[in-house]
Amino acid sequence: MTTTRNPWDWSWYVKWLASACVLAAVLARSAGVDYHQIDVWFSFMGSVGWLAVGVYWEDRAVILLNVVSMLLLVPGMLSVHGKTG
Repeated sequence: MTTTRNPWDWSWYVKWLASACVLAAVLARSAGVDYHQIDVWFSFMGSVGWLAVGVYWEDRAVILLNVVSMLLLVPGMLSVHGKTG
């Protein structure tokens, strides 16, 4: 399999950083409800990273998945900041 892109361009680093964020979110999710805020933020950061890569790669499936994920995560982010104490 060959590619026309340089495999070591910025998208290589962003996809791995975004993947690490998604894995950190899953870890926080599995740790329990006390880590909900960490889960939501890491999920959002991972989606932002993968969205950037999807746009760069012109991959509509990656773009769609991450746009929808971000839209679903925003209410969770806002509800976390609306809580006090």
